[in-house]
Amino acid sequence: MENKKILIVDDEPAMIDIYARELQDAGYDVSVATNGKEAIEFAASKKPDLVIMDVKMPEMDGVEATHQIKSNPETKDIKVIFLSAFGDPDAIATDKKYAQEMGALDFIQKGLGLKEFTDRIKSFI
Repeated sequence: MENKKILIVDDEPAMIDIYARELQDAGYDVSVATNGKEAIEFAASKKPDLVIMDVKMPEMDGVEATHQIKSNPETKDIKVIFLSAFGDPDAIATDKKYAQEMGALDFIQKGLGLKEFTDRIKSFI
């Protein structure tokens, strides 16, 4: 059976490293992008099974990148989960609203325990 492909999109190298290692250890084929533009290009060329998309990034944020991925007939069915570091309840509520409006499956706050993070990813892929 072929490993499921996951794209992690985040501008923080430490976060990418932590999440990528955890998902690779769980048996996933993990690729990374550091901004929304890279994510759109990767989604179009490689068609990952799931994109874990940081909300706030330079160059193009995750909301706009997700909108473009979901607007493209070739990539519209790619599953997306939003990831955010915000601890402010109002910012979290706003991010969750964006996630739903964009067709994202879930919203995960950074800092979630790695086992719980991996379990939530497994539930969607």
